[in-house]
Amino acid sequence: MHEIFLEIARDPIGYLQSWAKGSTRELALTFSGLFPLELLDAMGFHGVWLPPVLRNRYNRADTMLQVFMCSRARSFVDVVAGSELPVAAIGAVTDCDAKDVIPGVLHAGGCETPVVTLRMPIRVDTPAAVDFAVNGVRHWVAEAEHAFNRRLDPDLLAGACALRLRTRQRLSEMFQKLGTEVDPVFAYSAAVSAQVMEPEAFLHALDAAPWPKPDHKRRMIPVLMSGSELPNIKIIEDLAGLGALIVLDDTETGTRAASRPVQHPGCQDAETPPPPDLDGLLEAIGAGIVYKKHGPTKVSPAGNRIQGIVSAALDRGVQAAVLGLFKFCDPHAFEAPALIEQLKMAGIHSIVVETDKETGLLARERTRLQTLLEIVE
Repeated sequence: MHEIFLEIARDPIGYLQSWAKGSTRELALTFSGLFPLELLDAMGFHGVWLPPVLRNRYNRADTMLQVFMCSRARSFVDVVAGSELPVAAIGAVTDCDAKDVIPGVLHAGGCETPVVTLRMPIRVDTPAAVDFAVNGVRHWVAEAEHAFNRRLDPDLLAGACALRLRTRQRLSEMFQKLGTEVDPVFAYSAAVSAQVMEPEAFLHALDAAPWPKPDHKRRMIPVLMSGSELPNIKIIEDLAGLGALIVLDDTETGTRAASRPVQHPGCQDAETPPPPDLDGLLEAIGAGIVYKKHGPTKVSPAGNRIQGIVSAALDRGVQAAVLGLFKFCDPHAFEAPALIEQLKMAGIHSIVVETDKETGLLARERTRLQTLLEIVE
């Protein structure tokens, strides 16, 4: 049953195309782990956080975007502009500069799919950030109801919040056991699948069999995987093949997106759920976006994020770190030197793996990684 996760992680577009043919629900996309998919679910859509789809060429996107945009942004534009999926709506969110321009680029390119942007604060370490985020969610709902020509159903929202929260909690549990009790390829495959599958189907598949364990008979080096979103599952497979065992995650695909809370009684499993409380749910959703773990695209107390990563790496016995970033991803590129320096001071060697269009690791990256692992060993 778990094989479906690896299949989806390798070809999320193919899975969604097959899903769309057999479903009566319409598809709504977002391109960021910041966006709460339960809002799309509550409007009757199947909300999907589309994973990066790396290709040798982004013909449609490159005619609409500047070439120095990251492949994460270009791949989303390429899929939507090429009508590869029957997308009925798009929930955008302010994040990094590349993602912020996507709605305008799609509009300028003649895309007729309605796009509504959820505006979030840049600073996430002040009380004002929560107020900003909550108001942003409320305004998004008002704009989306008009643009999408459908109402947000409070009952659907309560159910979607509960299902999506349960999904994130299960993923958090999985990543806490990463490399010790859970195989990393399985964990990342499941995380990508959770972005595209309906939550009920995902949870059913996740618990259909025991989670695969790492192969502890083989000598492997405990590694930290850091970066933005996972470019593709092949990178995780390649790391395992080289002898790297990921025991700590710091990616939006993994622990960061899964850490988003929604603290409201309507989102808790109960035999008799409380009556729908739309305003309370929207407030909890907005606050949860602020309280989640963030990457360098959001401003938080200086040094706290890096110090937290280094401390967790020492606790997990990390011996090497892989910093994955998309080419032209400025936020993670600017953070990398400071993170590398702090990890080095803690006795942990690091390597930056830059991804653009390739699937998996290039030969030069394999050589650099193999050298790093041999030095550590």
